[in-house]
Amino acid sequence: MLEARDQYEIALEKYFAQDFEGAIPLFEAALKLRPTVKAGEVLRFRSLSLAANPRRNDWSGVYEAVEK
Repeated sequence: MLEARDQYEIALEKYFAQDFEGAIPLFEAALKLRPTVKAGEVLRFRSLSLAANPRRNDWSGVYEAVEK
């Protein structure tokens, strides 16, 4: 359980540093350890989306959904 938390926290740091490519495998690792944690699943999806569609350098960390 603590390993999943550690993976998630490192992934989250990378996410907010806009290192989405680096965050993706860490979110995936956390999800393998704790597959029921929805936050990791959501942030993995967002990381994939943001890696494919980069944000401005002044990105505040707020995710803007482009589809419903």
